[in-house]
Amino acid sequence: MTNEGFIDARGMWQGRGRGAFTALGEVRFLGKSNPLYGAGTATNEFRGRGYSIEESSGIPRFNYTHGTINVTDMIAPLPGNNGVQHKVNLSQRGNGLTYRLVTADSIARQENGSFLIDGGRFVIGAISGGTVNIRDSGTSLELAVEESDLSYTVSW
Repeated sequence: MTNEGFIDARGMWQGRGRGAFTALGEVRFLGKSNPLYGAGTATNEFRGRGYSIEESSGIPRFNYTHGTINVTDMIAPLPGNNGVQHKVNLSQRGNGLTYRLVTADSIARQENGSFLIDGGRFVIGAISGGTVNIRDSGTSLELAVEESDLSYTVSW
């Protein structure tokens, strides 16, 4: 494993500490906050419920509620450190419940079932669970999964 930088936080600790820091690599935003929407959710009803560590791998599982839905969220590195595996488990399904994976200017479905995001900035692949849809919000596209627990990879 290479030792690559994450952020330079010297600005927070040197001098009077303005709270500034600089990313040392490409910053990747997958989308808006509040990825879960549909029945039983509201944008102001997110509540963090802590985390637990998976004993076999040492990877954290984050727990939260979104409205009346309990969510377990786990992100693990892919072999080769060129992406992540993201798993989301939901306590409820139905009534149009949808999980937004990403918002982007362009989303192109590939023959192998993966999705090329913004012309190749990154790739979302190996999506399992639910019905996958590309929706046009008028200002951007979103890749979303309906009615299911899900697992997918993000690689770059």
